[in-house]
Formats: sequence, C-alpha cells, structure tokens
Amino acid sequence: MTDVVLINLGRGNLQQGFPLVTLQIRTEQRAQDVQFTGSLPPDSKLLNLYHRWQLLYNFLYKVRSIGLCQAPDESSVDDNDGIYIEDADVTNVSETEFTQVCIELQRQIDNWLDSEGFRSLERQLRMRLDPRQSNQIILQTEDDYVRKLPWYIWQLFQDYIRTEITLSPLSFASPIGQHKSSGKIRVLAILGDATGIDVEADRRYLESLENVDICFLDEPKRSEFDRYLWYNDGWDVLFFAGHSITQDSDQIGRIFLNASESLTIKQLQNALRKAIERGLHLAIFNSCEGLGLAAQLADLNIPEIIVMREPVPDQVAQIFLKNFLAIFSTGQSLYLSVREAREQLQGIEGDYPGASWLPVMFQNPAVEPLVWRSPSVNLVVAPSEKNNDVVEAPVNHSRANLDIPKRDKNKTSSKIRIWLNLILILKSGLLVTTLVMGVRWLGFLQPLELWTFDTFMRLRPAEAIDERLLIITID
Repeated sequence: MTDVVLINLGRGNLQQGFPLVTLQIRTEQRAQDVQFTGSLPPDSKLLNLYHRWQLLYNFLYKVRSIGLCQAPDESSVDDNDGIYIEDADVTNVSETEFTQVCIELQRQIDNWLDSEGFRSLERQLRMRLDPRQSNQIILQTEDDYVRKLPWYIWQLFQDYIRTEITLSPLSFASPIGQHKSSGKIRVLAILGDATGIDVEADRRYLESLENVDICFLDEPKRSEFDRYLWYNDGWDVLFFAGHSITQDSDQIGRIFLNASESLTIKQLQNALRKAIERGLHLAIFNSCEGLGLAAQLADLNIPEIIVMREPVPDQVAQIFLKNFLAIFSTGQSLYLSVREAREQLQGIEGDYPGASWLPVMFQNPAVEPLVWRSPSVNLVVAPSEKNNDVVEAPVNHSRANLDIPKRDKNKTSSKIRIWLNLILILKSGLLVTTLVMGVRWLGFLQPLELWTFDTFMRLRPAEAIDERLLIITID
C-alpha cells in the first residue's frame, strides 16, 4: 500500500515566500483523500546558505584535484581560476567549513518548514502517513532554488524511512496514448561525449542487467539520436551518460552528444513526444547539472526522470548508477530504489563530499511509478547510420515487461476482488447449510442430538422438592 502526498508551493519563491501552499494526500483506494492549505515565509538565509554550500562544494573538488563532469566548453577554464592552495591546512579548513554549512543548511530547512503557516501541514502528514509503509511525497514548484535544495535532509524523512520526495512542475497531465509494455525492457542508451570521463563503466552496468534489450548509441550525431527516438516499437527507458550543463541565464539543460555537437531538450521535443506516446516511461541522465534537463522533460509529461542536481564526479555517477540498477532490478519500487542508492553514497563522502545530496527524481503525479520485473538478458547493438536509413526492429526482440499500473486500473481491480470475495462467502455458506440440512434429514444427527440433550440434562443442578406437591405411592 502506497500513499501519495502532493505539496504544491504555488507561484512563490524563496525571496518573496509562498503565500498559498496546498497539501493533498491521496490514499491508494482514493476513499480518504484529503487536502489542506498553509503557507511558507520568505527565507533569504536559506538561500544564502545554499549559495555558500554550492561554492564550498565546487571549491573542495578543485582543492582535491577531482574533476567534476563538466561540459567540454567549461573544462578548458584554468584549474586555478583565481584559487591558490598554499598547503593542506586550507583543505582541512574547507572540509570543516563544508561540514558545518551542511549542518546549518539542514537546520535552516527544518526551521523554515517549522514556520507557523506550514507547521499544521506537517502535523497532518505525521498524523495520516504510516511510517511502516511506503509513501511518496511529490513537491510541486517552479522556483529553481527550491528545486536545488536537498529536501531529503528534512527531519520528516529521518522518521519516515520508507518515504521519498520527488519534484514536479505545477502543471502536469497523463501522457497521451502511452501504453503498457510487455516482454523485455527496452533501453535506448546514449553514451555521449566522453572527454575526461569513463562512460564504458555505465555500459558495463547496463549490460549486466537481466530482462533487457539495450540499444547503445556511441557519441551519436544529432540526426541519429533523433532517428532512434522515433523507433516504431518505442522505448521504455532513455539513458544518457556524458556531459551536460544547465545554463543559469535561462535554466535550459544541454547535453553534449560528441566533441562537436550539443543540443537541448527543445531540439528533440517532437521525437521525445512520440517516444513518450509509444511507451517511454523513465529518463536517466547520469551527468552534471540535470535540473534544467528535468524541467524541460517534465513539461513533456514524461512519467519519471532521474538527474544530478549539481556537477558530479565521474566515480559518484558510476556508483549511484550501479547501486540504483542493482536495487531497482530486484523489483523494489522506483522511488525507494532512488532513495537507497542515494543514501549509499554517504559511504564515499570521505572522498567525495556532498555525494549523497546530488541525485534527484522528478515524477509525473498523473502516472504511477513503474516496477521492474521478469528475467533473461538480450543486448541489441545499434546498426550503423551509414548502412541504415530507416530504424528497424532490433532482431525480433520482444518489448519490455514493465509493471505500470494506472489508478483507474487499481480501483477497478479492487472492486473485482471485493465481489469475488463476496461470491466466495455466499457459496461457502450455501454449501455448509445444504450439507447440514441433508445430514439432519437423513437422521444421522439424531443419536448425537439425543446424547447431547441427555448430557446437558444431567449437568443441571439438583432441585429441592416443592412443598406444594404431595406424592402418594401405592406399594
């Protein structure tokens, strides 16, 4: 059983506050759906703490000479960038300061969410959510800085260990024409520009999966990528490994396909819409600064998206992908798989500070999260663009077997189960009644009934002689 919580922050922002916050709790049976309203005040301190955390995060990786998976046009910037390290003491100080900022940021998020206008909403959450069951919280907002905040450090998630938070835009709709797939999971894997990173590790993790048909495109041209998105039988998962950025000026995400080509989601929107219509359910961008990509994809109503919110070290991206795929492919729910894989990154934060704060998931509230199931593996190698003008079905493989239940389907199945149980009870009652009446009519029960009656009569307490009665005997 899973309850879904929608927290809609409206059109506000951290500088001006959120005057109308709506909390909606959807139960699985949709019989006890409730909605409450509140507000959140502006918080410039929280915004400043985030900027400070981000600055120290990038500074620490410069100090450690650990490359972040930055886009090729950013990698040419001088590594010093005006920052000079005299000795190891500066590194130690920065690590201590970074840890302190993490603590302050967590404390400030808790304080902000404990404000008078939001306190009643959190109380409703704690009253109505069962911490022992899986719950999903979807945060709807258009504020870029709110999306960048690590919401999972909110104290609520320490108490509700089977609850995960995902992001969503204010407006959403069910994908038009999307169908449920069957058979093996079909993955379109784009291995983009690999300058300075090891995308082959991502390939190995994907190839180790069971029940998948994978089509790899290595540093494809834009036309080739677009052409494969139009594939008639569709894809279930779109995966990208490589370089990406979010342009701060307009919050537009850009991926780098090869050494000479990059593109935005808008430049693929027609092909992506068709891919979503044909069953594309999950997009994973294992690359840097993916919030811009996620925001654009969410506008196309794709069901789920997983990205990294900040620049990410190559090793962190690989470890997250490996852990996520290992957990998700066992049948664990998508959002709990993301949470567990993200939390496992805490173990490497001695080498990669802030790693467990990087992964973030977007969820379309109109669609149920998918579930992985079924065995057996097949790999599909993408045909060369030079020899194929039209994308053909990769070697007669079946489509993916994803369990993507719809809310209406769940509701109908529940009603059917109730009726089946009622019919079973009526049949059982009729059978037992008929059996008892038949045996009694044949007289098989009479000896047992007489013996039982006699036994109960003997068990009665002895009665005294009534003085009003005169007994006369003749002998």
